[in-house]
Amino acid sequence: MPILAPESTGRSHSPDPLRRAAGTAKQTLTLSLESANRELVISSRRSFTTPLSPAECAHRLSQRFRPLVRPGRADEAGFWAASGLRTAIRLQGTFSPAGNGLTIVEYWVELRPYLVWAWPVAALAGFGVLIAGFIAAHLPIWYLWPFLPAVAFVGGITVYISWRQFQTLQAVLRQELAACG
Repeated sequence: MPILAPESTGRSHSPDPLRRAAGTAKQTLTLSLESANRELVISSRRSFTTPLSPAECAHRLSQRFRPLVRPGRADEAGFWAASGLRTAIRLQGTFSPAGNGLTIVEYWVELRPYLVWAWPVAALAGFGVLIAGFIAAHLPIWYLWPFLPAVAFVGGITVYISWRQFQTLQAVLRQELAACG
């Protein structure tokens, strides 16, 4: 299974009704590029049911969004939410009536794609500057080895912070919509 491949669903999952198309295919890849909005989907789709209607779900979520603290948008078709303006993680989902007065809330986590390219470019640029400095100071290049664990540590911290952002957004979503399952 490729790590990065085009999404295999037949529809866009955008909350914007103009960008939604017919289809019911499910996402099967863990990491995929969604062609409609150019975001990297980094989790499988999750869902739960709520006794609220799609309009009530949108209204409740819209009340929680704040421009700088928790930006987002919700309408009867779906929503997106982030934990801040400069966040890498974004939670996006749809509302679907399930009958019996229930609504299915399906959601997934997206990573902004510019970060996939920005992190390696920044690391390479940083190492380029270090190498140039070591050459200018007439130091052996192998003295750079202590910086490699630092890069791995910063990468690990970034993944951890992104995971915590996802958990926070998921908890807010479930709390506001009073998840039934």
